[in-house]
Amino acid sequence: MIESPRALRISVPDLLLATEWYTQAFDMKPSEARAEGVTFHVQGFTVLLVLGTPSPQTPVVYWGVDDVASEWRRLLALQTSGGQALEPLRDGTEEAIVYDPFGNAFGLTSLGDPDIRRARNQRSAEKIALRNVRETLDDLQKDELSQRSTRRVFLLAGIAIAVVLIIAVTIAIQRAKSLQSEKPITIPKLERP
Repeated sequence: MIESPRALRISVPDLLLATEWYTQAFDMKPSEARAEGVTFHVQGFTVLLVLGTPSPQTPVVYWGVDDVASEWRRLLALQTSGGQALEPLRDGTEEAIVYDPFGNAFGLTSLGDPDIRRARNQRSAEKIALRNVRETLDDLQKDELSQRSTRRVFLLAGIAIAVVLIIAVTIAIQRAKSLQSEKPITIPKLERP
């Protein structure tokens, strides 16, 4: 069964220029940069820029965006080698193509289906909520560990004080007993002649 695309390899003659253009296009830094290529991870999709001659008949991969027109204008402003105008489709979505500096097609498609957009927004909200819950749980766990440590310190201090008091009382009792067991010194009475 064929699933959604996972990766795209784009041949470019100038890796540095391509990295700059795609960094601005994706509005993110590369995930990995090596001599043999530069990798971007975009929403679970891998884009690999490699040194080579671009193929004249490369298939177009369309990237989903909320607003095709504004993204199309933004990408055209990156001094690309041109693009094809917006094209409304029968289902209400829009598509456009921009070309990177080497002539590789960079397709844009709207996420026009309201159900898809709602589902995506719901997933985003769930991710944010989960992140917030995780942070709250982490904070609670840190607080609990801190409180446990504080309770342990007070417990140990209380035990130490109790031991010192027991030792002091024991010494005092032993001292009192030793004083009682000693014969009292009697001073003889002197009689007067």
